Amino acid sequence: MVGRVHYPATNTNGCNEFSEQDFINDYLFDEDDDMTPIVMVDIGGDCSLTHKVRNIEKLGVKMAIIAANVNEPEL
Repeated sequence: MVGRVHYPATNTNGCNEFSEQDFINDYLFDEDDDMTPIVMVDIGGDCSLTHKVRNIEKLGVKMAIIAANVNEPEL
């Protein structure tokens, strides 16, 4: 799958329903974009992984990346 990754400017952990304002200056809602939209959110927040995925699905996105935003010590 080839796509374009979108990271929200607000609601970065995906715990709230997304709106166009979360992706300001982004091409997520650009109908002329032929790339598959992929949304990336942080793993933190006060909601479950399932809740994040449901909010992403409501956007009509087919793929998501959920990343930990914590620094881990190098081995």
